[in-house]
Formats: sequence, C-alpha cells, structure tokens
Amino acid sequence: MQSVRDFDAITSHLAVWHAYDPAVRAELCSTSLTTTGGIYLIDPIPLQQRALDELIGSSGAAGIIVPNSNHQRAAVPLAQHLSVPLFAPLEFFPYFPLFLSQTISLPPSSLCVFNLIV
Repeated sequence: MQSVRDFDAITSHLAVWHAYDPAVRAELCSTSLTTTGGIYLIDPIPLQQRALDELIGSSGAAGIIVPNSNHQRAAVPLAQHLSVPLFAPLEFFPYFPLFLSQTISLPPSSLCVFNLIV
C-alpha cells in the first residue's frame, strides 16, 4: 500500500487519514488521538514521513493501538520506527510473545502491551 500524503485534523486532539487499498478492495481509515501523554495512532496505515512528522509534532508519539485483527496494517513497522509500544490483544500478534511487557485487563478481554523497540 502507498503511503498517504496528508491527514485531516478534525479537532486539535483528533485527526484521520485514509486511502483505498486495492489489495483488499476497501477504503482504509486511521485515527490519531492526542492526549496529555502524547499521540496514539489507531489502526494506522502508512503516512508519508512529512505528514507523520506534522501529525506528531511536539506532542510526541505515545503508542499504536490495534483493536481489530484485520487492522495490523502498518502497526508493527510504525511502532518500531517511532520507538513506541503497540497495544493489542495477544491473539492479534501471537508471534511477538517475547516482546510482551504487560497485560491490561479490559473486560471482556485483555489488552497487551508489546515493546518492539530493538
């Protein structure tokens, strides 16, 4: 999939970007949420470096969140590139058990924190 050139700032704390992926024949959408702890990227698809730098800005990246198993997309390489943890259920990334640093219970399931920094 090609990197997206730009994002749309919905508010000062919320942004989205999207692109059509011919491999899955669907429009894919990603979201960022700015918190006091930094920016979380949710279901990220690739953004060009200029756009990523602009999106993150001085807030700094805090983590990547993957709430759906089909939405792994650019999560792993982006978490490594930004040196931030990846938040996802363990079954989404079963090949990363050595990187599992903690589990957060959120009934009815658990969210795992993977530190992929090498």
